[in-house]
Order: sequence, then structure tokens, then C-alpha cells
Amino acid sequence: MTNLSKELCEICGIEPEIIEDYDSNEYEIYPDFSQSGNLVKLLKIANDVLGSVHFATAYTKNKPDIFEEQVLLHYLPIAKLNEGFKRAIRAEEWKYD
Repeated sequence: MTNLSKELCEICGIEPEIIEDYDSNEYEIYPDFSQSGNLVKLLKIANDVLGSVHFATAYTKNKPDIFEEQVLLHYLPIAKLNEGFKRAIRAEEWKYD
């Protein structure tokens, strides 16, 4: 999981899951928006709530290896300002890993 994923979760109010290792140490995990399933859901929410995801090809045309990072960098400030977008992200079921 990236720090950008954690930041988006914190902005949107998505609670971490608590996992325990074999030594009974507890760790917080958040959904990872760089995983394909979560990324597709995020882009669908953006399309449904904001009406567009066209930015993605402009940012990543020559650097496809940074696509996920650019998506998150694009949507973090929008999530801070747009309550409808934030609520839609919070309401979705995300995969935790």
C-alpha cells in the first residue's frame, strides 16, 4: 500500500482494518488504491460523481508505470474539497491487503 492510498483513506474517513501477526502484534491496513480492483472502482466513482476521468491519459501517456500514483495525486485534492466524492469513496466496499 502506498502512503497516497492511506492519505486518501484518511481524507475520506475510511477506517483501517486491524490485523494481528503470529506474535500478537497488531497492524493497521488500509485499502490499496494502486491494486487494479480498487483503482477501477475509484475511477468509476470519479466518473459517476465528477463526470470525467480523461485526465489519466494526459498524465500517463509517456510513463505508464506511474499511472496509479498520478491517479491518486489527481484525486487527493478533489477529495479534500468535494464532499459528494468523499462520501462516495467512503461508502464503497474496498479490498484490504
